[in-house]
Amino acid sequence: MILRLGPALILLALASPAGADEAPRPFRCAETTSSDFLADVSPEGEFRLAGGGVARLADLRLAPAGQAARAAGLWLRSLGQTQVRLRELAPPDRWGRAAVILEIPGGAVPIDVGELLVSEGLAIVDPGQRDMLCRRELLAAENRARENRLGLWREGTWPIPAAALADLERAAGSFAVVEGRVLSVGERRERTYLNFGRDWSRDFNVTIPRRSWADLKARGVTAETLKGRLVRIRGMVEARRTPTLDLVVPDMLELVEARASRSGDRWP
Repeated sequence: MILRLGPALILLALASPAGADEAPRPFRCAETTSSDFLADVSPEGEFRLAGGGVARLADLRLAPAGQAARAAGLWLRSLGQTQVRLRELAPPDRWGRAAVILEIPGGAVPIDVGELLVSEGLAIVDPGQRDMLCRRELLAAENRARENRLGLWREGTWPIPAAALADLERAAGSFAVVEGRVLSVGERRERTYLNFGRDWSRDFNVTIPRRSWADLKARGVTAETLKGRLVRIRGMVEARRTPTLDLVVPDMLELVEARASRSGDRWP
């Protein structure tokens, strides 16, 4: 894979001045801004700051394997000792890592590290343990990378078809992007089920907690609007009686047909 970030972009960055159950809703994407210097960048994309503390990029995860993962790690490690601006979206997690928008100043427009990685197919949108997506604009950047088959989208691992049960079983315990057509929707008091096959005891399905389903319905998403539609969904695949995925963040459910006709739309 040719890394489209290119040496010119790396030089621009380095030319900056040296130096299981529903989660609670702990914040509402509030930002606090500060400046610091990167002391080190780990292969997993954790940023150690000269002023102390550790940060990670909000609302994304790096490509997990393959050439895209190696390219992402190589570029991120080149950013060591760079001055950065951090827009913190969430307080440190249990491992002491703050979720941030990381920007490299210099030039007419700062480099948004997270958006750049997603737009090059070197990272995937994922809110992680939070129950909401703060950086919704990353979905449009990811969509462009997928349409242009950049990075991990050229490697063919994702999306996994909902009908590919063997692939989904192998993905159990890991993050995945899945595409399929919703054949039926089962609404219950505490949760709603999206079924992607006719045999609910065997085929892939998605479980949506009551609060998340209420959020989707407030956006105009109902059982009727989903039935028969091709959707893209992401999260941790679990091996229960059948491969399944729990959807907590409404933005992690995308209507593929709407994106094909109007890039950036999720629902008609």
